[in-house]
Amino acid sequence: MKKLKDRLDFAGMPLEQFIFVVAAVSACIMAIIGAVTNIPLGLASITSVILLIDIIVCVAGIIYSFKKQKWMVPSIIAVSYTAFIAFPMLWYTTGGATGSTMPYIIVLGLVVSIMFKGKLRVFYNIAIPFIFSAAIIVEMLFPNIIIQYSSRTSHYTDLTIGLVVSFVAAVALTINISKRYYVARLESEALVKKLGEISITDPLTGIYNRRLLTSCLDEEMRKCYESNNLMSICIIDVDHFKQVNDVYGHLVGDKVLIEMARTIEKHVKADDILGRYGGEEFLIIFKNQTLHEALATVEAVHKSVQDHEWEEIDGITVSCGVSEYVKGISYSDFVGAADKLLYHAKETGRNKISYKR
Repeated sequence: MKKLKDRLDFAGMPLEQFIFVVAAVSACIMAIIGAVTNIPLGLASITSVILLIDIIVCVAGIIYSFKKQKWMVPSIIAVSYTAFIAFPMLWYTTGGATGSTMPYIIVLGLVVSIMFKGKLRVFYNIAIPFIFSAAIIVEMLFPNIIIQYSSRTSHYTDLTIGLVVSFVAAVALTINISKRYYVARLESEALVKKLGEISITDPLTGIYNRRLLTSCLDEEMRKCYESNNLMSICIIDVDHFKQVNDVYGHLVGDKVLIEMARTIEKHVKADDILGRYGGEEFLIIFKNQTLHEALATVEAVHKSVQDHEWEEIDGITVSCGVSEYVKGISYSDFVGAADKLLYHAKETGRNKISYKR
C-alpha cells in the first residue's frame, strides 16, 4: 500500500510526468464526452471508435507511467496517436475546419509545448500545424471529402461541447502547472534565503561570521567618514581557551563558545552587530556610540561572563580590547587598534578590559 501511495504522490512527481498525467486524464474526459454525444448528434460511427482507442491509449499510458515511473514513451505514443491518427480522422468525420476538432488541436499544442523539450518539441510543433494546414487545403479543394453534420443543431452542439471541454482542459492544465511553478518558486526563494543565511552565519554559534562582520564594519566606516557618525568596536577573547580544549575536550570547548555567544547577545543592543571573529574571538560593532557608551555594554558583558555558572568547567573569563573610530583611519588600523588593546589586556593579567580614550 505504501509503495502504491508513493507512486501516486503528485507533489513529488516530476513536472513532465505530471503534465502527461493531467493531459491524458483531460484527453480521456474529452474522448468519453465525445463518444457519448457523437451518436445522438448523428455523426459517423467511426468517430466513436477513434475516441474509444484514444481512451485506451491514454489509460494504458497513465497506468504505465505510475507503474514504471516513466512518462516519455507513453506520452510520445499518446501524442502521436492523437496528433497523427485520431484528430485527422475526427477532422474529416466531424465537419472539418468548422467542427469541434480545432479547439482540441490548440490544447494539444499547449500540451506539446510544455511537456516536451528540444528536438521532440520542435518536431511536434512543426508537424502538427503542417498536418492540419494540409487538412484545411484538402478540405478547401475537395469539400465533399468531409462528412458533414446531420443538422445545424448537431453541428453547433458538438462545436460548443468541443470549445467548453477543450477550454476547461486548458484551464485545468494551466492552473496545475501554475501552482507547481508557484510552489517551486517559493522553495527556490527559501533555499536562496537559507543559503544567504548560511553564508553570513557562523555554523557553530549561530551568530554572524567574519565575512559579514568585515563587510558591515567596512560599510559603517564609510558612513562614519561621510556623515561624521560615531562608532566603536570591541574584540572579546576567551581567556585560556586552549586549556579548556586540552583538559575538557573540543566538544566542551564548542559548548563554551555557544554559551559565550548567548551570554554576549543578552547585552548587545538592537543596532549593535555581534559576530564570531575567529576561533575564540568575538567582535561587537557599536554603531553611533562613543567609546564611553560602548564601554558600558562591554563591562556588562565582562561581568556577566565572570559571574556565569558554566556547566562542565569551573569558570571562564574574557579579555576585551575597545577602540573608537577616528575619521580617516583605515580598516586595518581601526581593527588593529582594538587588537593591540586586547593583546595588552592579556599581557597584563587577562580578565580585564583595555581601552584608550
